[in-house]
Amino acid sequence: MFKTLDDTTTAEIAQQFQVVDFEEGDTIIKEGQVGAKFYIVRSGSVEVLVNDRDNCEIKVATLEKGDCFGEMSLLTGEPTAANIKSAHYTELLTLSKEQFENLLLKYPAMNSYFHRLFVQRLRKANIEARKPS
Repeated sequence: MFKTLDDTTTAEIAQQFQVVDFEEGDTIIKEGQVGAKFYIVRSGSVEVLVNDRDNCEIKVATLEKGDCFGEMSLLTGEPTAANIKSAHYTELLTLSKEQFENLLLKYPAMNSYFHRLFVQRLRKANIEARKPS
């Protein structure tokens, strides 16, 4: 996500992040909440879980070091579509919604990156939805 930015800009952005720790099994985002933060996995991993018809959680993805999440709800203003839980002890870098929005306004390359990521995730969700159950 920072590949197109110079070192000075990357360092400036990095200073805005806060580190937050989560223990194994901690819920980071609960499905249906309106997004309040953007996250990058610094260490550890998180699981993306959705509820099936019987309200049982199904793991649809694992996000690891360098992966990000939380941006879809921030970009759309819609409630989150999944639960995110730490798979084990995990450190996340976070930005508030306001910081995230300012980042997109100040750095057009970041805005473009997140919109491409958004489209990729929608495309993947559409493919998964078409698979027979």
